[in-house]
Amino acid sequence: MCDVDGKVTGMIVDGVEEVLRIPGSTIESTPRVVTTVNSDYVKGVARLEKRPLILLDFSKIAAEAQSVASEEAIRSVEEAF
Repeated sequence: MCDVDGKVTGMIVDGVEEVLRIPGSTIESTPRVVTTVNSDYVKGVARLEKRPLILLDFSKIAAEAQSVASEEAIRSVEEAF
């Protein structure tokens, strides 16, 4: 769950291994190796006990999902007429 444009938003996932609180001071910019993949949705990388954790930008993911859903809804309405 997170706040996206003032709205509490959640994501349905297949499973959760662990829930962590990550201090902002441990978040680093996205390393070059990660930017070779589609890094539009990567917020940064944190290190927790020497484990690298890729942090996703949930706001961007949610905005994109909503945009896709809106486009699909518009297409459905247009096809109905």
